[in-house]
Amino acid sequence: MAEVSIDPLTPIAFLERTVRVFPNKIAVVYGDRRWTYAQFAERVGRFAGALKRAGVVPGDRVAVLAPNVPEILEAHFAVLRAGAVLVAINTRLNAAEIGYILNHSGARVVIADVELAPLVVNAPDGLSANPLLVNLQDPVAGLMGSPMDGPSFEEFVSGADVVPIAGSIEDERSLLSINYTSGTTGQPKGVMYTHRGAALNALAEIIVHDLERDSAFLWTLPLFHCNGWCFPWAVTAVGGTHVMLRAIDPAEMIELIHRENVTHFNGAPTVLLMLAEAPADADDPAGLRLASEFARTGKVTAPSPEEILSAEEAWAAAILTLETRPDDEGHRRVLELSRRAIYLSPQLLRPLARRVIVPSQNALGPNGPFASRDHNRRGSTSSSDVR
Repeated sequence: MAEVSIDPLTPIAFLERTVRVFPNKIAVVYGDRRWTYAQFAERVGRFAGALKRAGVVPGDRVAVLAPNVPEILEAHFAVLRAGAVLVAINTRLNAAEIGYILNHSGARVVIADVELAPLVVNAPDGLSANPLLVNLQDPVAGLMGSPMDGPSFEEFVSGADVVPIAGSIEDERSLLSINYTSGTTGQPKGVMYTHRGAALNALAEIIVHDLERDSAFLWTLPLFHCNGWCFPWAVTAVGGTHVMLRAIDPAEMIELIHRENVTHFNGAPTVLLMLAEAPADADDPAGLRLASEFARTGKVTAPSPEEILSAEEAWAAAILTLETRPDDEGHRRVLELSRRAIYLSPQLLRPLARRVIVPSQNALGPNGPFASRDHNRRGSTSSSDVR
């Protein structure tokens, strides 16, 4: 009897397919810099080659401490292509917490934005694995220098072989990433994602949020947060455009939404309130102003369904709320209305189907059991170590 051919599930396949089908489509926008998917795939391949050249082997942990700049997006593919495990670290933690995560995960390479690098340097207990330290500079933000004893990111990748994106993995249940909690009730705990889980979750994101090749995703959601809810892989899978955003700035967000025809962004309550309270004279030709009633609520917790509907009616956006309470009629109504909402902007002469994704306080969305397996155990390197 012939064996059944099975391709292991992995998010790497999403980039391989997209670069083959849409090589010249814009993949990434950051400031005035743009990369097509062909260029993005080459950067990813060179990044993976640099990791291999540095001695990274399958199962090794590669940590990244950075805001939403292109390199952390690239890491979501390059680290995987090198067979390693991505550890994207919460930029809001202190030096002791970051040091604990680096030591607990046993990171072999640490890539840190130069603005955040002092948190690595000042880890009180040092770094037990003696990792290679890489300074991630950001010329767009004017942040240069090398606060850590190691090369700049450009020096790190310069001259490295470009690893082809095409290719598969041996075990779809092997580790892809470790995401650490904030450690509210103790030391941070690492939750392990598998290739299969991340790929399935990314496909769920495509379905739930109506992602397509014309989608432009504004990165308001930290990429360190549950690997950006798997949106790095979901947006790439459909050939959408990643619009990078180093920090939340309402005026810059409004400008990018217009300039890049943004269709989706994650709107945590704080982000929505910042937009609502943006200066009235901010350049807003398409009327992306939130209702003043929403701005006056002053709430920092999740807005109520009524507040979301009020904002939706006054704003050129469809607001989708993810909610885990199936008996909540109000949230079901928001979901139904947001799926139907399309607004016409005379200034842009095109319909705007903007999707603001608002997580509730207890929502998991499509994440949860799809993506994660269990908490990390120190020293685990293979799928056999996943409990």
